[in-house]
Amino acid sequence: MNDEDQLTALIKERSTQFGDWPAKMTMLLYSMNDTWEILVSPGKTVREEVFRISIWRIATQMAVEFDLKQ
Repeated sequence: MNDEDQLTALIKERSTQFGDWPAKMTMLLYSMNDTWEILVSPGKTVREEVFRISIWRIATQMAVEFDLKQ
């Protein structure tokens, strides 16, 4: 498993505290210029948008740990 896959899995694991991952919500995580980029598709409902914001919070917390750039 490469770094991107590991970080994606960890973000998804940490997001379970906010509920199930929305079926059509996608996340793209990739390395770029010695850092990380993370993109999450917009929510289509209020619940999905709240979930998306929660994912961004998780990524922000992980930024220090894994040098993620948002």
